[in-house]
Amino acid sequence: MENCLFLMCKFRGVTLVIKYTNGFNFNGLVYKLCAKWSELVGSSLNISYSMLGHSCCCLRSEEDLEVMVGLALSCDTH
Repeated sequence: MENCLFLMCKFRGVTLVIKYTNGFNFNGLVYKLCAKWSELVGSSLNISYSMLGHSCCCLRSEEDLEVMVGLALSCDTH
């Protein structure tokens, strides 16, 4: 599965695993999160992620998502 990552999204103690593949985008991520947890509102989400040495990286746009994926692939964290 080249360029495939699994995003582990946590809200209120529940984890949702989302498969990230080429073509997946930030709007798709927001949609999936809001579909899983109906109390979330896409326009007011504060999404962050953690990587080794960086515990709170903001994820607010398509560019942020691309950076996160690039970092994950370059660090071989998948």
